[in-house]
Amino acid sequence: MPVHLMEMRFYTYGAIKIFERRTTRLQRLRYIITLCGLVSPVLVMLVVFINSQRFIIIATLVIITSIVLLTQLFLCLWSLMSKSDEQYHYAIQALTSSNSILDRLSTLIDSNDTISSRVLSDIRNDYHAQFSGEHAYKISTKEKRYGYRQSLIKFSQACSSCHLKPKDMNPSSCDLCGKF
Repeated sequence: MPVHLMEMRFYTYGAIKIFERRTTRLQRLRYIITLCGLVSPVLVMLVVFINSQRFIIIATLVIITSIVLLTQLFLCLWSLMSKSDEQYHYAIQALTSSNSILDRLSTLIDSNDTISSRVLSDIRNDYHAQFSGEHAYKISTKEKRYGYRQSLIKFSQACSSCHLKPKDMNPSSCDLCGKF
C-alpha cells in the first residue's frame, strides 16, 4: 500500500477531529444565543407583571434581565464580527468533505486490489483541494496540534518530535503534539 495514502488518511482523520470540535463549539454558542433570546423577553414580562410593591423582587429581576440582555448583546456582536455563522457552515462543509475523503482512503488502504493511477490521482486531487489554499489558513496552529494528537492516538503512532505515543488528549509540552 502506498505510504502517502496512509499519511493522507492520518492527516484527514486529524482534520475531521478539528472540524468536529469547531462544530460542537459553534453549536454551543448558537444554543446560548438562542437561549438568551428566549429568556430575556420572559424576564422583561416578569418585571412588568410583578406587583410594584415588591421592590426587591423587581430590582433582582431587573438586574438578572440586564445581565441576560448584555450577555446576549455581547454574544451577538461577537458572532456578527467573527462571522460565526460562516465559520459554522464552513466547518460542516469541511467535516463532510473530510469524512468523504477518509472513507475513500480507508477503502483503498483496506482493499487488496491494485489501485489504478486515475483513482490515485482523483483522491490526491481531492485531498489537496481540501487541505491547501483557502482551507489551510483556516486551521490554527493549536488546532493542528490537536488534530495531530488525535491521529497519533487513533493510529497508535509516536510523535515525530517527542517520540512518545500519546494515550489521551491531555496536552503535553511537545511543540508538535501538545500545547493545544
